[in-house]
Amino acid sequence: MPPISQFGALADATRCQIVEMLLAEPQPVHRITESFPISRPAISRHLRVLRDAGIVREKRKGRENVYVVQLAALDKVRTWIAGVPSAEQALAAPVVIVPEVAAPAPVAATPVIEVTVPEVAVAPEPEMAVAPVKKRAKKAAAKPVPVAPVIEEQQMAFDL
Repeated sequence: MPPISQFGALADATRCQIVEMLLAEPQPVHRITESFPISRPAISRHLRVLRDAGIVREKRKGRENVYVVQLAALDKVRTWIAGVPSAEQALAAPVVIVPEVAAPAPVAATPVIEVTVPEVAVAPEPEMAVAPVKKRAKKAAAKPVPVAPVIEEQQMAFDL
């Protein structure tokens, strides 16, 4: 399984440069910041991403936080990359020939049977009357109120 968090952290050029600096020697934030044209909070955010991925850790040294590279996290990346074949290895790999699969025989057409569905009567939706709503505001709003449909005796009889 690829070390996704480490690759995500190393996907930024600034973070890669920070790792390269820290590989040379552990450094405090202010020395790292001096090497870049961006603000200290921006460098701190980059360091947080690297720390969350396990690539760097911070050690308290006096009043400063010194950042150190965690080589074990980079070993995970190195091991995964070592398993990926090079372009030369991929070209030298044996060619696998996949046999062609015969197409299935055509199926004879079956006759179409028509089915008629009786119509279903749909009851009309109840009418909506508008009744004014009393409010303290200057304008009175209208709120819809359902009105029950009138059902005659003939409509209530069921034909069985």
